[in-house]
Amino acid sequence: MDHPDHDPLTGLPTLKLMQEHFAHLVGEQDQFGMLLLDIDGFILFNDRYGHQAGDNKLRQLAHLICQVTPKDASVFRSGGDEFVVFLGRRQMAEVASIGMKVCGMVRQHFSFVPPAERSYCFPDRSYLKIQAAFTVSCGIAFYPAHGKNFVALHEAASTAMWQGGKRLHGGVLVVAEFKDDCC
Repeated sequence: MDHPDHDPLTGLPTLKLMQEHFAHLVGEQDQFGMLLLDIDGFILFNDRYGHQAGDNKLRQLAHLICQVTPKDASVFRSGGDEFVVFLGRRQMAEVASIGMKVCGMVRQHFSFVPPAERSYCFPDRSYLKIQAAFTVSCGIAFYPAHGKNFVALHEAASTAMWQGGKRLHGGVLVVAEFKDDCC
């Protein structure tokens, strides 16, 4: 049976239900975390192994994310190679730890997948080869500290992911101001 609000590939709820869930959380909780997960170099993987293999990896990844995150987490496919996890009633350190656990399990589970490659030849005849292992990067943001609406929170998590996680391939970065003397 098809569910119009669920991704047909992974079975996960999609953007419409994610936004509805966000509104529900806002009405119910003072603070919650958003993990934004994105596959590193997924376009290279699809180019190298084909879209059917890519679809299989997306299904496997969705299943793994659901297994690794706590039972009360809400997991969504937000599009392409991007997933969102909402985690309520947790401190920042715990949410960051969950993000690191997801990234680590993906790295471990997909370690057998050879890195995908793409080569570039430039007009001056110089050559560049790029390799990308199958890893995910994670950006984390918290409501309401980093965004008071869905778009702002998603943008904050995305900025964190691109500023830190994507640079590290498989890294996790939390949007936050940390103080060395806080503990």
